[in-house]
Amino acid sequence: MTSTVERPETRTSRRLPAGGPRPGTGIRWRVAARLARRQLRRTLLSSALIGVLVMLPIAAMTAYAVIGASMVGTAQERVTAELGQTEAWISVAGAPGSGFWQSPTDPTWFGYPENTSTAPEVTPIADPTALLPSGTEAIRVVETDVRVETPDGVTRIPAWGGEVWDERFHGRFELVDGTTPRTGREIMATPATLERLGVAIGGEVVLTDSDRTYTVVGTLDSAVLSDATSALFLPASAGLEGDARWYLPI
Repeated sequence: MTSTVERPETRTSRRLPAGGPRPGTGIRWRVAARLARRQLRRTLLSSALIGVLVMLPIAAMTAYAVIGASMVGTAQERVTAELGQTEAWISVAGAPGSGFWQSPTDPTWFGYPENTSTAPEVTPIADPTALLPSGTEAIRVVETDVRVETPDGVTRIPAWGGEVWDERFHGRFELVDGTTPRTGREIMATPATLERLGVAIGGEVVLTDSDRTYTVVGTLDSAVLSDATSALFLPASAGLEGDARWYLPI
């Protein structure tokens, strides 16, 4: 004997559209936003304090980075401070050959091989411009220290010998006030020097080493000196001895 069994009824589930929002998603976001607003109103002061505490270190680091970057000159600024409007400078640093080396990025960094205990005994080159092509113009500048009289006694200050007030040194040395020397007894100084020596433009400065008196005719600013540094700028005829450089105008 056979009998017929009815098929059990099955329930079908409704599928959500692919990629569509789930039911109630917008409601949950609105509820979360409402709760966040209420919490913010209840803790407004502490929330503001937390925000400030987060921003302060960031602001400090940003300011430090900006100030630090602004204190480093660009390549062009460094070249101008070093050369002014000239194209190069040369100096005598050692004996040619004998393993003498020089840094390609820092002309003041040089020496001999480590296995060389002493520098070779050779006659140094007195005038390197003699090795340059005939007719090459060069401006000789000597950097040294001089002893001068002040209201409080005698002191030693930096000095340059040579026509550093030449317009081709613009950018390295610049006229601030007064005029440039026209005779061998006229000099220039930084503004800080006048205050330190107690003189003004037109006043006299006595160099105790040579016992010579010079008249200050103007003030000069140097890109390699701070505003508070005292320095004198004398003509080549003053015969200063020190580190000599020959600048090559363009």
